[in-house]
Formats: sequence, C-alpha cells, structure tokens
Amino acid sequence: IPEENETQEEGVPAPTDLVFASPDGVELSVALYLPDSVGPHPVIMWIHGGGWIQGDRLLANSHATQQIVGDGQWAVVSVEYRLSNEAIWPAQLDDLQTALTWIHDHAETYNLDPETIVAWGSSAGGHLASMLAVTPELNISAAIDWFGPTDLNEINDTAVTGLLGCDSHGNETECTNQTLSASPALLANNQTIPMLIMHGTDDESVPFNQSTMLHDALVTPSWYVTVEGGIHSTHPWNEE
Repeated sequence: IPEENETQEEGVPAPTDLVFASPDGVELSVALYLPDSVGPHPVIMWIHGGGWIQGDRLLANSHATQQIVGDGQWAVVSVEYRLSNEAIWPAQLDDLQTALTWIHDHAETYNLDPETIVAWGSSAGGHLASMLAVTPELNISAAIDWFGPTDLNEINDTAVTGLLGCDSHGNETECTNQTLSASPALLANNQTIPMLIMHGTDDESVPFNQSTMLHDALVTPSWYVTVEGGIHSTHPWNEE
C-alpha cells in the first residue's frame, strides 16, 4: 500500500479495490481502511445495507466506521456480497464467509488481528451481521446490528421476496425453510456470539420490533440500544 503522496504502482489494486472472490463470475471486492498506528489492528468487517439489492463497499469520510479508524486502533474491511438480483439466499451469507476467510488469509499482509473481528452492518447489512452472529464456528468476536430485519416471516415486501427467491407468505414448504434459514431471531442459541443491537423507535422501513424480537431471542450476552424517535438510518452518534 503506498504511503501518502506516493503513486500506486500500475496494476496493483488500490486498498479500496481488492477482489476477494468471483462466484459465478460476479466480482466481489473489499475496501481496506487502515489506522495510522502500529498493529496488528483489530478488525471491523463492515457490511453495507441497501435492501440486499444495492450498495457497495465504499465508505464516505463521514461514515461512523471512518471515525473509528481515525481514532487510530481499529481497521475496517468493508465487504461486498452478491446482490439479490445476482443470486438468492444463502449466496450472501456464503460470500461473507468467504470474506472472513480472506481477512484471515491476508491478516499478515495488512497487519490485521484475525483473532478480533467484529461484524457490523446497517439495515440489510445489519441482518447479515446478525446472520453471521448465529452461524457457528466462524471465528468472529462479536456482531453489531443497526436496524436490520431479523424475522423475515414478519416482513412482507419485494426486498425480502427478492432475497429469498420466493414469497415468504406463500404455502411452499421450500420457502418456509428458506425464510427460517435467513431469520436470525429464529436461529439464536447458546452458540450465538455477543451482539450489540441499535434501532430507532420510529423506523419507517424496518419495524422497530424486529430488533426487539432478536434481543428477546438471544440467550448469550447482548446489548440493546433504542433510539427514541429515530427513523431508518438515524445515526445518533452524530448528535451533540
């Protein structure tokens, strides 16, 4: 990685454009945001939202994760996954597991601490972070869910149908199983890693009770922060 004011060598991927997989020809990349300090650095694996149908790995300078990088301790690896118009569930979970493997395999190269990885996402990304939390043996330390869906049986919209590849409110047994496999509130058990959940009480996109259902289902350590009056994508850390 070039130092500030140095030129990126021709043909060498920039830290924000590192390909980690190409499932079925869909190129997926990570963006690295590294602190200016001596490592190895614990890792936040950021997972973008966008209704599983849009979004990418690139983060604005004002993004909350960038504030944490600026504090000088944590690295952020912002990951992509196949969108629902490219592949249906569980492709997204498969891609995130592949991204975790990439982090472990490249920890020495980028001075990362693979023993401390926190999965963090918002909205659809919060859902995926929660799915990582309830998936055993992934070797991650904790997960943070910002206002993500947690029981897809309770959400009837085109985004969920697009993700699942079927109508979760139909009578197909196969779709019932598909919905269960993508609903972290229904999969939590004593192997679930510690979680922080945050949600605004006036969320107009993902009902507030989705986070309540997940929190109530958890039997392992968790913290639930409600943002009174918060709407979808409310960022309370920016408030005075």
